[in-house]
Amino acid sequence: MDYVTLAKHSVREYAPDKIFEASQKAKASIARLGEDQVINSTLGECLDDEGRLMVLPVVEHLLRTMPVEEICSYAPIAGIAGFNEAVEISLFGEGKSRFHVSAVATPGGCGALRHLVWNFLDEGDAMLTTDWHWGPYRNICEEHGRKLETFPMFDDQDNFHVEAMEESLEALLKRQKQVVLALNTPANNPTGYSMTKEEMDRTVEVIRRCGKQYPDRNITFCLDVSYIDFDDTFERTREIFDSIRICPQIPWLWRCLACPKAIPCAGCDAGRWSAWERRRRRRKLLRRPCPTLPVLCGLMWFGRLRKFWWTLT
Repeated sequence: MDYVTLAKHSVREYAPDKIFEASQKAKASIARLGEDQVINSTLGECLDDEGRLMVLPVVEHLLRTMPVEEICSYAPIAGIAGFNEAVEISLFGEGKSRFHVSAVATPGGCGALRHLVWNFLDEGDAMLTTDWHWGPYRNICEEHGRKLETFPMFDDQDNFHVEAMEESLEALLKRQKQVVLALNTPANNPTGYSMTKEEMDRTVEVIRRCGKQYPDRNITFCLDVSYIDFDDTFERTREIFDSIRICPQIPWLWRCLACPKAIPCAGCDAGRWSAWERRRRRRKLLRRPCPTLPVLCGLMWFGRLRKFWWTLT
């Protein structure tokens, strides 16, 4: 018998990432058949008409002119002040003044999701999301001793299935004290679907009603807005936040991948989660259990980018 020292929870089947595997096959086919014969649309990256990665000139300028000491030095664990401020503005605009906004930098979106799963669910609990979701949701839950449960995302009219969400949410509330509902919108990965303002209003009403019906339960609502800036105008995509403002008794948690997605610069995958709260004391409480080790380069250049970009415009 082989002598394996892995812990029991790590002895399980692992499958290669299908998207990256398909990307490697596409690149191999391009090398063999030529660029004019193969279109590689596997990864979530922006390419130009020649199939080359698109990089904003202002981002390239900042990366190439950053002092090497800033690139290679340790970063503050919770992120530099410029980064947190820049992402808060890029996500909420002036709306952040309506609530106390708390932000923590994370190593990519996975780091933000890890904080959500670890800090807002107890061991053995399940996180609730749609049946159409980003595959690593399940991996992150399982690797931290949690589970993932889903509900049908669409009804028979291809609208967001609020009734199925309500049924699944109530089932979780009956057996868990800690409950997390995670919705990836706008521009859901992998469907591209964006919930309408009316659908978000109905979703918030369900959560409000469940909060009153189960006052001894803790409900956290997570909006995964990684692709928010690829959907519509700033004002239209942020309309869903207006729906959420009307339900102050529940701590809201958002996470945003502003650096790699909206800029775009996947190699500097610095993510971040933020929470809106009406009470400053609860805002500080949310930050305490979420230390992280962010990617310094991504934090530094994004914090500097805001000032540089505004100077150009």
